[in-house]
Amino acid sequence: NFLTHLESLNIFYYGRALDASKFILPFKLKNLTLSNFHLPWSYTSVIGRLPHLQVLKLLSGAFEGQIWHLGEQEFRELVFLKLDTLNIVQWSAFSYHFPKLQRLVIQNCKDLLKVPYDFVHIPKLQRIEVLWSGQCTEESAKKIGEATGKIKVVINSL
Repeated sequence: NFLTHLESLNIFYYGRALDASKFILPFKLKNLTLSNFHLPWSYTSVIGRLPHLQVLKLLSGAFEGQIWHLGEQEFRELVFLKLDTLNIVQWSAFSYHFPKLQRLVIQNCKDLLKVPYDFVHIPKLQRIEVLWSGQCTEESAKKIGEATGKIKVVINSL
C-alpha cells in the first residue's frame, strides 16, 4: 500500500520459501528485476499483468521449473526482457505476448532448447542476444534473425 507510485524495483530475495499469495507488486512498475525467489513459472502472470511494465530482468533463480507457459494477456508493454541463470528448458510463448519487445537477452540459460520461433512476428524486435547458453538456443535465435533479416542476433558461446 505504501509503494503505489513506485516505478522501478530490484529485489534479491533471501529467506524462507515465499508464500506465493504474498507475491504482490506495485501496479505502476515500469522496471522490475527479480532474483532468488524460486517461485513456479506460473507466478509470472502476476508480473505479466502489470500494465506499465517495460523492462523485466529475471535473474538467478527468480523462477523455478523447466517450462514457462505464458497466459493470453501478458507483457503487453514490455520492451526489454532478460533471462539470466534460470533452469528453464521449454519456453511456450508467441509474438502476441510481447507485441512491443525490442530487445531479448538470454544469458546462462544452458538448458533452454530454443527461443520461440513465433518471435519472428514481433514487429519491433531489433536484437536477440544469446550469451553463454546452449547451442540449440543459439541456433534458434539465428533462425529468427535469418527469417526476418531485420533482427540482429548476437551470440557469445560457452
